[in-house]
Amino acid sequence: MIAAPASRTEPFTQLAGYNRLALLTFRLGDNVRFGINILKTREVLRLPELERLPGMHPLVAGGCNYRGEEIAVIDLASAMSYPPLAGQNSAHLMVTEFNRSRQGFIIGQPDRIIHCKGTELTQPNSVLTYGGRVNALTHVDNHIVAIIDVEQILASIEPASTEIPHSIPALAP
Repeated sequence: MIAAPASRTEPFTQLAGYNRLALLTFRLGDNVRFGINILKTREVLRLPELERLPGMHPLVAGGCNYRGEEIAVIDLASAMSYPPLAGQNSAHLMVTEFNRSRQGFIIGQPDRIIHCKGTELTQPNSVLTYGGRVNALTHVDNHIVAIIDVEQILASIEPASTEIPHSIPALAP
């Protein structure tokens, strides 16, 4: 199990001031390595049993109870056009938190945490973007690491609301 309590994430937050990034790397079904910013990752654990309800988005593998909270779990392999990982023995649950929401992503075996400089990141060729779901590439041990844009994946499942509330509270003078 990989956990990221506050005492262990502080060194990673300090990397931003040096134009550096820490990534949790993992695989989804072949030799391509993927990564996600470690600051978005709360924990990685064995995949619990998921409950699927009718009408869920096809990329949502189901929901589970995570520390007393029900969270949606997205099959990241399916989102990246690989065969689904849900139900496989190698599947893990990566719990993420950003934009004031918590969600889970099914990944294969987590690999390791890597550090890279901002200058080592490149914009992917449009052919390598997995439909816009990869926002940068880097190289580790002569292998490509594709950095996943999880916000874009979430937006494809549940687009952000653009509604304006009927009543907007007046600002105090």
